[in-house]
Amino acid sequence: MRSLFLGVLLLFCAGCETPPPANLQSELSKHQVSDIAFTSMDPKWSGFGTYLTGMTTSLDTHWGETREAGKEDPTSGSVVSVTFVLASSGQVSRIVSCDDHGSGASAFTRKGCMEAITDASPFLQWTDEMVAALGREQKMTLTFWVP
Repeated sequence: MRSLFLGVLLLFCAGCETPPPANLQSELSKHQVSDIAFTSMDPKWSGFGTYLTGMTTSLDTHWGETREAGKEDPTSGSVVSVTFVLASSGQVSRIVSCDDHGSGASAFTRKGCMEAITDASPFLQWTDEMVAALGREQKMTLTFWVP
């Protein structure tokens, strides 16, 4: 169920240039579904849903491990968006930005969100078809909601 919801959310958010609706946080909390989602990416990714689903599963696992291993709890109620560049090798080549949208996320929470992304990398290498459609790298934004 959780993976199905994530897949639908990924397809919904593909090509979004703005954060998802404010009520998405409450919907995620009500259904106790994952608290991460891609909120900005090139619309060309819509043809590679299987890759994105695998990537999201790995990211979700690392986010859970980061939260469980922490010496403190992430700041409850915070929202953190991390923009990063993903290379065709599957490696996260760099973090571009980390924004808490004024939600008051602690430095620990912001660092944990960035580490969840870098620790999950590398993902699968892109296929020739993906490289032809997406180029050698893509900028993406992943948003974390802390219940």
